[in-house]
Amino acid sequence: MHINFTKHLLNFKDKDLIITNTYINNDKYYIDVEYKKGYHDCPKCGNKTSKVHDYSNRIIKHGVINGYFGIINYRRRRYVCKCCNTRFPEPNTFVYRYAKISNLNNDLIIKKFNEINNFKTIAKDLWNVHTFLNSFRIDIAIPVINGRHIAQTAM
Repeated sequence: MHINFTKHLLNFKDKDLIITNTYINNDKYYIDVEYKKGYHDCPKCGNKTSKVHDYSNRIIKHGVINGYFGIINYRRRRYVCKCCNTRFPEPNTFVYRYAKISNLNNDLIIKKFNEINNFKTIAKDLWNVHTFLNSFRIDIAIPVINGRHIAQTAM
């Protein structure tokens, strides 16, 4: 019962996602997750396969949960196609490829940026996501007042 509540609390909507363990250590809330093993379509040839090539662990920052920094330990499977020998990861809904921050945390950063407009405060509230916020400085146009960016004057 508490696992289903944890899934709902963390905003995981995928029914095949399994939370195997949760624990708190050094002000961090760890959530171990994996997907149910199943059949997936090969991205190259389109055949269905359930043959697992290997497993890898991804560590993903998930934001602040009840005052603890949330960390997802995602046990990711890579499947291998029996026909064309292509290796591909299982699809997931909570983190993008190569990302270290969960999609929910990305949404919170954007929402906070609309409210606060201060990089330092957002990074402090959402667990030091400076590298992610630095990409915003490049990607978006920040208004300039007296030759300085507004974000720089707020820091």
